[in-house]
Amino acid sequence: MSHDVVALVAAEPDEQAVARALRRVDPELFLHRYRDDTDLLQIKDAGGRLLATFEPGLRVENRDEVDRLLGSDLAANLPAPCWWVEIRSRPDEAGRKAAHDLADGLVLRLGGAVWTSGRADAGLWEETEHPAAERSADRALLVVQDRPVVPFSSWLADAVATRARQRTLHVLTPSASRLTYGTRTLLASALGRWVVRDDSGACHDGLTGLPVHWDDTHGFLSEKEPVGLGWAAGEPDVRPVPEFVERASSLTGTRLVLDASVVHSDPFTPALGRAVEIAC
Repeated sequence: MSHDVVALVAAEPDEQAVARALRRVDPELFLHRYRDDTDLLQIKDAGGRLLATFEPGLRVENRDEVDRLLGSDLAANLPAPCWWVEIRSRPDEAGRKAAHDLADGLVLRLGGAVWTSGRADAGLWEETEHPAAERSADRALLVVQDRPVVPFSSWLADAVATRARQRTLHVLTPSASRLTYGTRTLLASALGRWVVRDDSGACHDGLTGLPVHWDDTHGFLSEKEPVGLGWAAGEPDVRPVPEFVERASSLTGTRLVLDASVVHSDPFTPALGRAVEIAC
């Protein structure tokens, strides 16, 4: 699944509200639970074909979090708190329609707004065993995220928790996407890889800039994988793609990385992000 739709609603969307919204949109669609140990629900058609998967609403206390991840225009008119319902659909017309219809139905019943990702069509999609995944290789699981900011969401966390022992997690984004600190930390480790797809459809590693291609065993792979600190000196002919170099040169300058640990006096309703506002 790779096309994302987020419904930000003013009231908690319990399963009954979701079922009613779905029936109003299309009575031929049905809800199924993804696994007994998760809250993820799946939308299937009458023939049992999986169209979309979504997570019932997560409470968002502060609109600033919506602003940070989805943009200020959307956050400005939202109530606080609101509930975040993220729907991931297959990247075809039937999947997109199911996701949009459910999001619109929830907003119509509960109030709020709808955000939609890019089309997220990398030409790699196939049926997989995980609802967040675009494609599987023998040793890798690919997730496509066509959004301006890619957070370490519950979808990615579940993919890592259930598949990390067998496969690394590869996340494919457009060149304009940015990663949150948590997502970048994961993808910079041995458990993951960040892959950037440019406007021409060519792909490169988001951290090294080396061109990569899809491999059915290892996922995205470069011709010569960097190993060790002195690797570049021994491979003078292997260079990052020009787009990566241009983007890196435009971001030069001094940066300060601040790592803070904060003790909250109220563990149930902490004002997350306030410490960063004070420090910055």
